[in-house]
Amino acid sequence: MLLFYRIIFPIQISQLPLESVLCLTLFGILNQSSGSSPDSNKQRKGPEMLGQVSLPLFDFRRLLSCGTKLLQLWTSLHPSHASGTASKKENMGRIVLQVDFPSHAFDIEYKIPQAAKTTVHHSIEALEKPLRERLLAILSRDNTIGLSKEDKEFLWERRHYCHSHTNSLPKILASAPHWDWASLPEIYSLLQQWPPLSPLAALELLDSKFADQEVRNTAVNWIETLSDDELTDFLPQFVQALKYETYLDSALVKFLLARALGNIRIAHYLYWLLKDTLYDPKFGIRYEQILGAFLSVCGKGLREELEKQTRLVLLFGMVAEKVKQTSVSGRQTALQSGMERVQSFFLKNKCRLPLNPSLVAKELNIKACSFFSSNAVPLKIALINADPLGEEINVMFKVGEDLRQDMLALQMIKIMDKIWLQEGLDLRMVIFKCLSTGKDRGMVELVPASETLRKIQVEYGVTGSFKDKPLAEWLRKYNPTEEEYEKASENFIYSCAGCCVATYVLGICDRHNDNIMLRNTGHMFHIDFGKFLGHAQMFGSFKRDRAPFVLTSDMAYVINGGEKPTIRFQLFVDLCCQAYNLIRKHANLFLNLLSLVSIFIKVS
Repeated sequence: MLLFYRIIFPIQISQLPLESVLCLTLFGILNQSSGSSPDSNKQRKGPEMLGQVSLPLFDFRRLLSCGTKLLQLWTSLHPSHASGTASKKENMGRIVLQVDFPSHAFDIEYKIPQAAKTTVHHSIEALEKPLRERLLAILSRDNTIGLSKEDKEFLWERRHYCHSHTNSLPKILASAPHWDWASLPEIYSLLQQWPPLSPLAALELLDSKFADQEVRNTAVNWIETLSDDELTDFLPQFVQALKYETYLDSALVKFLLARALGNIRIAHYLYWLLKDTLYDPKFGIRYEQILGAFLSVCGKGLREELEKQTRLVLLFGMVAEKVKQTSVSGRQTALQSGMERVQSFFLKNKCRLPLNPSLVAKELNIKACSFFSSNAVPLKIALINADPLGEEINVMFKVGEDLRQDMLALQMIKIMDKIWLQEGLDLRMVIFKCLSTGKDRGMVELVPASETLRKIQVEYGVTGSFKDKPLAEWLRKYNPTEEEYEKASENFIYSCAGCCVATYVLGICDRHNDNIMLRNTGHMFHIDFGKFLGHAQMFGSFKRDRAPFVLTSDMAYVINGGEKPTIRFQLFVDLCCQAYNLIRKHANLFLNLLSLVSIFIKVS
């Protein structure tokens, strides 16, 4: 049955921004007379969403849409786990919606307005004291989040007093009362006259709050000065920001493709980030098109290398699924059989690892491969390095768990560590890699010579976790001389301070002795970041994580060098305070980064 609806929007065409998008969501209601049981009807909470679609009202030529459009709705069907892309059968099951726009005898073209004439800038000191203090208080806030309507009106009226506070531009633009065609000349004038933002400050202008093409183009122009290393650090945010682009032919897409062609590490990382987003129900087609553009220009050699990595990840995924689904008694046999199939891949190929393209594996060490006994039953994979002088490569492969949040937490910790190092504070953090390679699957780097605190504690009996000495004695075992032990203890103090601050700032919960690890060199680090930003483990209505960070008595024993408090504990406290204050100075950066990838964060 065909249904026709006529929708009239009370908006004049001349008032439409260039970035106007028509968003349609189709809902369905269960037919009460369809013979369904009463019990099944009771379980339904309301209309079910059948699909969604969005369409820019102006095309890339800036012409208003007209005539008939056939729009394919994204439904709740998910891409296949193995390939990360939707199958043909799934594509056929999608709903097609016909939308008829009014046709005109002529094309309606959007003309970008010219910036207004240069405006005189004023010093903030010229304001009366109460006004100056209020303005400075608003500008000192870390982000636009929390600005009241009155604050925005006040800030916009006094925007010409803010040029000396360069990084205030996102707050001012977010405070603009209107973005219609008549208001844009003043906004564009402000944008053109503003001193260039630093690349990391300009990152905020790529958020969903700023859809205007001129604003986003200017932001990308400022971001282009970012070094390759910095771009690699923040690449997940740039890939997520692609969702907020109105057109594929955007400055941000061109920027990422150009930088990927100039740096193999960026190209490699960009490929896997795009690959991971293909199953996104709303933006999967967009990312598929960008990935296609990347593969068409990256060159045959790199394309073949990435295809090999993709096949290897697919094989690991098949083995991990098989081992997980097999009964406990048959898992070792399933693992052995699966790894022999993977070994046949290496008979014809050497392959770079998705986790780190600088590492090349030539074969498996099947005897050293195993699986962990946790609920997800992840695989421990041992690979022989193609470099004869290189060490064996050990990684974990997981299926059934979304690793994007772990990627995000580790990215934030890595950025914190860089900030500390730039300020001359070396907290001796252990930074390891994690990569989501598709829906609910991915690889994690295994840190050598490390054990969980639980395993260390049980070496000293069933009550080991209640004793103060196990960590100190375990470190003493691997560092027998006094000089070695002092060095390991110092590493513990510094790394423990860094872990306490990082987990506190990020609100990382579910911290128990299986999620904290220790290297025999004394470096402590955390793993498994499923609980994030205060999303604590619950027992009924009570939070299990009640302490702001984990600092147990056996940790304090190592820090103090014994049971009684010493001056070494004051060193630990000072390190924590110094580390926290350095991060606090960069609060706006972390808020922006988390805002751009908020989809990674589990809130349920």
